[in-house]
Amino acid sequence: MTTLKASLLVILSPVLMTIVIVTCYILAVTYGHVPELLPYICECGALPPENYVYRMGMVTSAVLLILSCLLVYWADEDWAYAGYALLAGLSSVPGLTVASVLSYKEDINVHILATFMFFIPYSIYMMLFGFCYDGKNLKISIMSENVKKVCAIVMIVAVVISAFLFLLTCLSAHSILKAVLEWVGSIAVGVFNMTFYSDLQKFKVKFFHVEDVKKSK
Repeated sequence: MTTLKASLLVILSPVLMTIVIVTCYILAVTYGHVPELLPYICECGALPPENYVYRMGMVTSAVLLILSCLLVYWADEDWAYAGYALLAGLSSVPGLTVASVLSYKEDINVHILATFMFFIPYSIYMMLFGFCYDGKNLKISIMSENVKKVCAIVMIVAVVISAFLFLLTCLSAHSILKAVLEWVGSIAVGVFNMTFYSDLQKFKVKFFHVEDVKKSK
């Protein structure tokens, strides 16, 4: 039997996502595919060779995000809004997956739609934990709670402004403000998820080996 800390497992997604985005940004700038100043994150993973890293890394992050949502849910499934939070978190994963795999250069309409399909439900997930959590099992400190609230508010503002910008301007038109909002929203997601590291310190996950199962029989 192998035992791992839930606090380490829950941050795998934001850590990997950060590594992937930074790596792809460096590669994209090095190859001259994007400007050094505020490119869209999706632009950093649109062309080879960085698109291979981007797609594999972001899809893996999406899978790990499922694990993160499940761990938080199992830690305090008696919380009144636990089911709603889990639904919001899991429903954001398909959007992240499609946006990661389908480049804006291939189909900008589907890419942008998928991006909003990730950010909108996940902002609800963030709002629930930032402003509605009153459970007893997660040991959320004052600092963790405040960081969650700030990240949730930043996320909501970024999503609303981005939606207006895309409705009022051409989808393919590059805008510094659009790029800033994409980076701000992504950073808010990452920081929010990192707060669960302290919240789940007392929880551990046990993995059974095949040998253990045979012995138990």
